[in-house]
Amino acid sequence: MNRHLAPLRVPTGWVMLFNNFVEFKVGEQPTECDYELYLTQDILSMRQILPEAGGFSEEDGALRIYLGWYPDGEPDGSYRIDLHRKGADERFNFFEHRNFTDIRKALELCLSLGARYAGNDEIERALMNLNS
Repeated sequence: MNRHLAPLRVPTGWVMLFNNFVEFKVGEQPTECDYELYLTQDILSMRQILPEAGGFSEEDGALRIYLGWYPDGEPDGSYRIDLHRKGADERFNFFEHRNFTDIRKALELCLSLGARYAGNDEIERALMNLNS
């Protein structure tokens, strides 16, 4: 079964490196094929960019967002958003959830906060509020 890419609200200032984030309807159970093709460690990758003469640049401290399914292809897994800053060795935050709708909300929240250059603490608080 071919699936449609999930609609996302992406503010200005982001570049999509790859996207295999497909939509699942509320209550719909993924098939074995879905786990193999769409619920993998590499679902989506985005980077925050700044316009400059002749193109774009990625400044140190720019937000990087990675979305994956862990463990890769496993029915008992969950989505995980990993947040990194350019120039930092490790992620500064992550958000996990099994539900497609909730992970999409979290992803759009990270994109929105990143577009207005929110700090790590502000992003962490906002993600914690989604879980409560």
